[in-house]
Amino acid sequence: MAKIEERDRNIKAGGPMAGTDTGTEDKENGGLRVTAKERFKQFPDEENPAGSFKRSFPHRPGQGRRGRSFGLAAALSLILLAVPALAEEGSTSKETEKKKHAWTGEIETGLIYDSNVFQAKSKIESDLIWESAFSLAYRPRKTRWSGAAVLNRYLQIQELNYSFFEVGGERPFGEKYYGSLFLQFSPPASLDKEDPTLPTIELRSAGFTAQIDRDLTSWWNTGLSVTYNRLDYNADFDAKDTDLVRLGLPQTFRPALSWRLSIDYAVEAGSAKGGAVPIDGEAVRQDNASYRAQAGGVQISYRFASPLMVRLRYRVRQKVFTTDLPEDVEPIHAGRRDTNHLLLIGLRYQPFPKILIRARSEYLWRNSSDSAVEFKETLYAASLAYFF
Repeated sequence: MAKIEERDRNIKAGGPMAGTDTGTEDKENGGLRVTAKERFKQFPDEENPAGSFKRSFPHRPGQGRRGRSFGLAAALSLILLAVPALAEEGSTSKETEKKKHAWTGEIETGLIYDSNVFQAKSKIESDLIWESAFSLAYRPRKTRWSGAAVLNRYLQIQELNYSFFEVGGERPFGEKYYGSLFLQFSPPASLDKEDPTLPTIELRSAGFTAQIDRDLTSWWNTGLSVTYNRLDYNADFDAKDTDLVRLGLPQTFRPALSWRLSIDYAVEAGSAKGGAVPIDGEAVRQDNASYRAQAGGVQISYRFASPLMVRLRYRVRQKVFTTDLPEDVEPIHAGRRDTNHLLLIGLRYQPFPKILIRARSEYLWRNSSDSAVEFKETLYAASLAYFF
């Protein structure tokens, strides 16, 4: 098998890449699905959005862009720290106090151990990732505006460093309906290790997620979400450019004060541009990664005491590649069917009102009609968050 073809099979076929097997579909608030109502009201057990973007876009900025990403992150950090301080200055009138308390934010940092960063069957590589997340929200009246940034830095395989940004708003509509709209963006970044013998694969992504949910009863909330994402590869791999659309039907149940059950189902379609991509030397091959997918998950959480909560989650996703090209022309995707599984256990402990400790363990594995893309992966993560 050609060297670049093997890399393409392992990474692009659903490894750490936006909008596919472990990407935006699982982008939930710390793993706990938060309804638009809860995000707006900021329930005590809400997981902050800044903790939700892990593994959405695992890639690093390309040459000439690394400084820009760090510069943007630094500027955002200054804003996050400066805005609350500025709000405290000046008049102490009631109006000033009201505006001051309309601002909220969070800074979080932690470490993630990933046993298989490329989700490969062979030549497995592990790494330790430093993840930092920043979020800021402003709710003057009914609408809650917010922005967040996530920066992931791999300690060994630094080519995989990546950043993710999101801005949006949410608000109630009447007494039972709540809606939200968020825009997401990830700067151009590499998806693989640098190799002078192979062309670099880079990806950037932009899109949005809209959600509306309704309280059917005092203990049952039902929702509808729509996600669009544009995956834009560098010039050598334009054939992989993909428009992704996902429709989700999340359900949340609260049978008791301490218990919470979340069930979700989603259908997804990815339409790839298709065409020729380079392989070793000057040769090219045909590539078409268009697909259809469906996914479902269930999560149960329990609050043992006021500061401690545990959650258990399972999710399965079936993906069928839909290219009409024969396998001898398109060997990576033609006729392939993947089934990805995720099993997660998480803890959150809040010893003080402004301090939150999160920890989780994840086990992921894939079964496929193409045994070359099957993998197993384990992640361990712990983080510390500060609210202001």
